[in-house]
Amino acid sequence: MWRRRVGNNGRVIGIGTDLVDLERFRDVLVRTPTIVDRLFTDAEQDYANRRKDPTERFAARFAAKEPR
Repeated sequence: MWRRRVGNNGRVIGIGTDLVDLERFRDVLVRTPTIVDRLFTDAEQDYANRRKDPTERFAARFAAKEPR
């Protein structure tokens, strides 16, 4: 869901919710393990890898990194 409006200065102001399908994202991580180094900082990797299955934490970080 995403809402968009134009502010007084002509800039687009938006609020949205980004979702990542965990099973699909898990498949991507297994199929392309190098993607982790390309998308996530060392600190983000350390944080995610504290879990037995880091997929959920990586997916949350990925959703938050939406390009502006």
